[in-house]
Amino acid sequence: MVIYNHSIRVRTAESGFTLIEALVAAIVLSVGLLGLAGLQATSQKLAYSANIHSQAVNLGFEIGDAIRANAANASSYNETLSATCAQIYPRPDTGDAAADDLDELANRIACLLPGNSGGDLPRAEITINSDNTADISIFWDESRARLVDDDGQIIADAAEDQRQVYTTQITY
Repeated sequence: MVIYNHSIRVRTAESGFTLIEALVAAIVLSVGLLGLAGLQATSQKLAYSANIHSQAVNLGFEIGDAIRANAANASSYNETLSATCAQIYPRPDTGDAAADDLDELANRIACLLPGNSGGDLPRAEITINSDNTADISIFWDESRARLVDDDGQIIADAAEDQRQVYTTQITY
């Protein structure tokens, strides 16, 4: 004969979550997600800034290579460049390689680098020196990438435009 023992277990401790524990967990999770959202926004601003800086460096190398390729007429590159962006830009062929290079560079700077409200940025300044060197400076506005604190105050610069410059010196 088989005897079954049907004893009833009595709980001695509670199991599961209470409503307050669930609310605390939700608050902790939401604070963590808000922190991640802020980190994402900062990351996007810094990535934008790095991209623009890379564009400026590439443009500086491009004009440096053009000066080296046309070293006999290097003095023709002594210019300050600014222009408006022409999305469709056929490279001019005036027969003057330096003028064509400068026109193309001015358009590329205007199209690739952000400007400011004053209208004087972006621009490039190229100075050809007597010792076969060239100073190339490229200026742009980086106010879009500025970081702000919790009160909305700009951390890096209180001015309306944040000017950035990339400068290099080449030997040709």
